[in-house]
Amino acid sequence: MRLLSGRVDGMFVPGPEGVTVPASLRERLLSDPEHILALFAVAKRHRSGVHHDLMDRVRSAAEVQGEAAFRAPGALLRFREILAQPGHLAETLSSMHASGVLEKLIPEFAAVTQLVQFNRYHRYTVDRHTLEVIRTAESLAGSPGPDGPGAYLRKAYREIHRRDLLHLAMLLHDIGKGARGDHSAAGAGIAAAVGTRLGYARDDTSLLIFLVREHLTMEQVAFRRDLSDAKVLLRFARTVATAETLRMLYVLTYSDVAGVGPGSWTGWKEELLTDLYLKVLDQLTGSREVPSPDERLEVVRREVRAALGERTLAGTGWVEDQLREMNRRYALVTPPGTIARHLEWLADLAPEDVRARGENQPGSGATEYTVLTRESVTLGIFSKIAGVLAAKGLGVLRAQVDTWSNDVVVDTFTVTDTFFSGPPPASRLTEVEEAIRDVLLGRDTVEALFRRHRRFGHEPPVPPLAEPTQIEVDQESSDAFTVVEVFAHDRHGLLYAIAEALRELGLNVHSAQVATRLDQVLDVFYVTEADGRPVLEADRVSVIRAALTARIDGLGERPDI
Repeated sequence: MRLLSGRVDGMFVPGPEGVTVPASLRERLLSDPEHILALFAVAKRHRSGVHHDLMDRVRSAAEVQGEAAFRAPGALLRFREILAQPGHLAETLSSMHASGVLEKLIPEFAAVTQLVQFNRYHRYTVDRHTLEVIRTAESLAGSPGPDGPGAYLRKAYREIHRRDLLHLAMLLHDIGKGARGDHSAAGAGIAAAVGTRLGYARDDTSLLIFLVREHLTMEQVAFRRDLSDAKVLLRFARTVATAETLRMLYVLTYSDVAGVGPGSWTGWKEELLTDLYLKVLDQLTGSREVPSPDERLEVVRREVRAALGERTLAGTGWVEDQLREMNRRYALVTPPGTIARHLEWLADLAPEDVRARGENQPGSGATEYTVLTRESVTLGIFSKIAGVLAAKGLGVLRAQVDTWSNDVVVDTFTVTDTFFSGPPPASRLTEVEEAIRDVLLGRDTVEALFRRHRRFGHEPPVPPLAEPTQIEVDQESSDAFTVVEVFAHDRHGLLYAIAEALRELGLNVHSAQVATRLDQVLDVFYVTEADGRPVLEADRVSVIRAALTARIDGLGERPDI
């Protein structure tokens, strides 16, 4: 940056109302796209905008100049300089968008301008969301606020060498929504054209294409798959291939989710995404940022023993037996203090009894219900608990189902209780706890609960813009289980309907991850056949899809559910 007589680069004059140029130089500025791009670059460096009077002239000049003029090497170099560093980047791109300059460089962006996304999850138009994504990423370069993301995201962003490519990928990640078909695939094709047009080398363009095409992949793996499964981690590591690509996808995924709107990013999502990032980074670099699963298991066991102290539960050696019998995923994802408490409950639990405990979660507005029992108590434990929660009017946000090798069942449901504006009182928690015990012990039924409460039949109809129910059956991600994914419009009792359908199909649910995003749910179930095998036959997969779709689409037609 050169200063001459108070000017930057001999032309630009920063001021309190934005960057401008002297009247004698305006014709020169407006006739040369490289100078126009330099104007935005200077405004960015000064964390300012373009003076409103000059902005009107730039908009008029852009309208009459052809796209080819903006593809001169000097203009492209200026644009890439703008993309290279955080700091007023989203605001600068927004100004370029408003002036029409951005569309001269990337004409495909016009297709997503003011493009409304027809779901309640996305609160912004596509172009607004895109700029929010970039703004979110830029925030990683600043000091962390009280509600900001954690240290690993900030460290990853700092370590990315080609932030120009990352920022460009963010600019293009949803550009395929202006075309037909899968927006990630369409966006990848656009990214190929844009990378070439902007003068990027072949390898750089290939990375840009990958980031746009795979911008949903890390979210899908982190939130839908069992991250204690080595095969899941290996497949994802092979997909990203390098640590630099992994860092870019990690930051892009965070920014995309958080850029949806206030409240869309949660501590739970950060925990899952960062867990995946660190595990795969370890595989790609050998950095040992996290211990191996076996090492982590041993650490967990030591911490559980420490939490229990000198207490002897249910006889000598009982705790060690339980630590060996609990399933690996439960041990790796459950805090050691919580495991110790579950063991205390289990030690006092009679063989054919049920322990249900509700606890409000401070700060989240949610309540967590934990159920401990044994598989021999009753069939369909998971579906019955889901049915009780639905009959009681609770909305399930997340569910974790774990069955140990000694038939101990630990199911945890995180729910919202819309009957209370604040935390539900102790009497409400007790009411739900007792209902769960009564149903699992055969003293009551889910159907009777629904009839008594009569809540389910009054649910509003599915809005006409709801996405159709989609069932995916993944036979590749896990060697031991089949992964069933359910995409559906959220409605009361949905999880119960799915769980009942799985039970009627003769499938055992070993793990479930339930996620609700406003009006849409994405539920993932790790299942096996009754004999413990994963689903193998193609005809069986078709039956599963058809049965789940029919049950979900017919939800509310049966009087008992």
